[in-house]
Amino acid sequence: QCNKCLAFSHHASQCTRQTHCAICSQEHPTHLHTCSRSDCPIKGKTCLYTTIHCINCKDSHQATSQEC
Repeated sequence: QCNKCLAFSHHASQCTRQTHCAICSQEHPTHLHTCSRSDCPIKGKTCLYTTIHCINCKDSHQATSQEC
């Protein structure tokens, strides 16, 4: 799986696509993921307020999940 765009067809070294977050599928690296609540201190991982969204299948799990 590509660590940049999270697709399964290639690796990051060959990727020309936009970076996506494995947690929320937005256009930022996973390690820079932040909660939508300004008072939440958690960064780079899920919290109680995170809406998890897979960029690959659009389901409610992380893009790195075995469910995909």
